[in-house]
Amino acid sequence: MKIAAKILVAIAFVSVVTGCAGLGTKEISVPEDRGYEEVLIQTIGKDGATSPDDRTEIKDQKDIKWLMKKISGYEVEDKDRDTIIEMLEATREKPGTYTIAFFPENLNQGYSVVMFEDGTIIYQDKDMQRMTMVSKEKHEELYEDITHRFDLEF
Repeated sequence: MKIAAKILVAIAFVSVVTGCAGLGTKEISVPEDRGYEEVLIQTIGKDGATSPDDRTEIKDQKDIKWLMKKISGYEVEDKDRDTIIEMLEATREKPGTYTIAFFPENLNQGYSVVMFEDGTIIYQDKDMQRMTMVSKEKHEELYEDITHRFDLEF
């Protein structure tokens, strides 16, 4: 009986340790059930504004699915509103930050991310209400893949 109790305690301890290791982080994906018809990739200007000349529209379903897959599956962390605002304000000083907006037929179910030149990505939360999820790591190769595939040079 004592051996069984020790085994149960050991299992409980391992479960708690491994469960706590992931606190504060989670994996995120672009919601796939929205039927996206178009993606708009647009640069954020120095004054925070955008221009029709500084965007790329993607309507090919193969490209949309490729992009969804590329920006999904990364570990993210919740960040507070002030941190997100600081990150976005910092983009005014340097070019190369893009918003990537996925648009379905029902525009109320759209989804957006912000991708920085260093490979950091800001995602909408799971309820798609606010931009609060930030990639845990920088993904420079992802940035290069996307800017190269869609010829983003604005």
